Formats: sequence, C-alpha cells, structure tokens
Amino acid sequence: MKKTERKIGLDLLKVLAMFFVTILHYLSHSGLLTILEFSDYKYHIFWFIEAMSYVSVNLFIIVTCYFFKENKFNFYKTLRLIIEMIMISISISLILIVIGVVKLDINVVVKSVFPFLSRSYGFMTNYIFFTVIAPSIIMGIERLSRYQHKLLIIIALFFSIIIPSIGNFVDPLRVLSGDSVVWFAIILVCVKYIEKYDIEFFNKNSKYLLGFILFSVLTYLTKVIIHLLTSYYFGISIGTSIFYGNNKIFIFLASFSLFMYFKNIYIDSKAIIKLSNLSTIVLGVYLIQEHFLFRDILWIEIVKPVSYYQEPIIYLHFIFSVLTIFILSCGVYFLVKIISKRVIDIVSKSNIINEFSENINQIINYREER
Repeated sequence: MKKTERKIGLDLLKVLAMFFVTILHYLSHSGLLTILEFSDYKYHIFWFIEAMSYVSVNLFIIVTCYFFKENKFNFYKTLRLIIEMIMISISISLILIVIGVVKLDINVVVKSVFPFLSRSYGFMTNYIFFTVIAPSIIMGIERLSRYQHKLLIIIALFFSIIIPSIGNFVDPLRVLSGDSVVWFAIILVCVKYIEKYDIEFFNKNSKYLLGFILFSVLTYLTKVIIHLLTSYYFGISIGTSIFYGNNKIFIFLASFSLFMYFKNIYIDSKAIIKLSNLSTIVLGVYLIQEHFLFRDILWIEIVKPVSYYQEPIIYLHFIFSVLTIFILSCGVYFLVKIISKRVIDIVSKSNIINEFSENINQIINYREER
C-alpha cells in the first residue's frame, strides 16, 4: 500500500470533527434536545444541527485511518495517548476536589487514576485499542484482491448497519455499535479501499458536499416522519432517534461524503493552514468534555443552555459557548501534550522501557516472509 501524503484538507476535517463533538455535547449533555417541543421551530433547527454534527466520531476515525502509515505500530505514540488521558483525568478530578465541588472517595480515586474504567471515556478506550490492532488489520487488507476487499466491505456494512437497526436484543454486547472497535475496524476497511484504488464517486467535488447536506437532511427527516407516524397511530412519539447513530445508514453516507469532499479540496490560505494545525490537539476536546465528574458540571451547571432555550439569545449562547469551550479545550490539551512529551522523553531514556517497546513493536508489526 502506498505511503499516504499529508492532506491539509483532512487535517482541517479532523478539527471540524471535534468541533462537531462540542456541538453534540452542547445539545445532548445539557438536556436541551429533550425539553424542546416538536411544535417549537427551535426543535427542528437544533435537531437538524444534531444530524449534521453526528458525523463527528466517524470523521475522526476516518481521518485517523487514512493517515495510518501502512502496518507500523508505534509503542510510544500509544503510551503518550494513555499518559495524556490519565493526566487529564487526574488533573480535572483534583481541581474539582480542591475547590470543593466533588468529595474525595475511593470511587473517584479509582476512576481518575484508571480512566479506562469510566464509561464516559469508552470512545477513548476503544480508540487506543483500535490503534494497537489496526496494523494487523491493514496487513490483512493488503493481501486481499480488489474483489475480496469489496465483498468484505459489503458483508461488514450489512451486519454493522442493518442488524443493529433491528434492536439491541440482537447485539446485547454492543459489539456492532457505532462506537465499538469493530465499527472502527469496518471504517478502516472502507477507507483503505478508497485509498488503495483511488476511488471517486463523482467528477465534481461539490457533489460530495451536497451529498453530506442531503444525507443530513434525510437523517433529520426520519425523526420528523417517525414522530408524526407514531404520534398518529400510537398517540405517543417513540423511536424518533433510531437513525441518529454512527453506524446508521444516512450518518455513514454523510460521513464519507464530507470525507471525500475534504480529501479532494486544495487549500492555499495561510490562515486555514494554520487552523488545520489544531488537528494535533483537538483530541483534548473529547477528553476534557467527557470527564466523568466534569461533564455534567460543565454543560448543566455552567453552560446550562436549558435556561435560555425560550429566549432569542439561545442562538448567540449556542455559538459563543461552543466556540469558547472548543478553544479552551484545545488550549488545555496543548499544555498537556507538552508535559506528556517530556514524560515520554524521560521514559524513552530507560533501556528497559526501550527494550520492552521494541519487543512490542516487533510483535505487533510482525509480518510473515513472503
């Protein structure tokens, strides 16, 4: 598989993905979406924004997959992610304890020191594990013919998109859920097919952007239609959000449409290129905003959009809050990355750690001689 060139558009897309994450957190973690009435026009505006933003996780994984360097695993890169995750977890917990917002107990200590145990960090745990096994998946993909690769994608998408739509009883362990390692692996298979065979679906790049908008509209419309039908036949609105999910058909198509658009765009603006540099620190948006103690405090007690949803100021509140929290999250993570780099530099000087790192890299990157 050929070496991937760095694309500014995809770095920018990674930034956009985490900006979308902040939007999702504003709308869902605050409880805003749950209190809006169907008859209120704000209900339709914010649920459409939710539909457009739901591509966030898929986009982040797609870009990560596109930039995977063949089948090479880097122990120190994974270790750095783990260190940063633990640093942020402990730091936020300590701050909340010191200012008296949270009481110190054994549960807080354990979840802070071992953030993998926190359900709110489920994405990060799965993401780190995925980066470990991805080289092996890529090695397997390289051995497939084009027909086999395409057949694998068809089968994988059938079982990952259709089956979960039937109900959780079919997949009680959420192995096929949209935030699982399996789903990330399926995205990797799709991305590497597009990359390897230089796939293009349209001759005009603008059509991909239109596709993203169209599939986002369809996601929103499914909610409206299901609400109208269930309210009419059952007297209650149920199941209206079943098409809102990472592995739902329209979200999936919207995600890859936006990916294809940003993959092909040419950017020469110095300002936008500088903005794309944020791609190295946007992961902090998730780590900070999803902290198991801080999440509800941030969105319900500090930002609290539910206090403004009946006021015209809600839109300014939405824009200002999302931008401010996104920027602050990136800034904090930038400082954490500086510290973690120094920690890694110190650790890498240890012969024992270096030997262990080399052994792990050799095991994961092992390839049979052909």
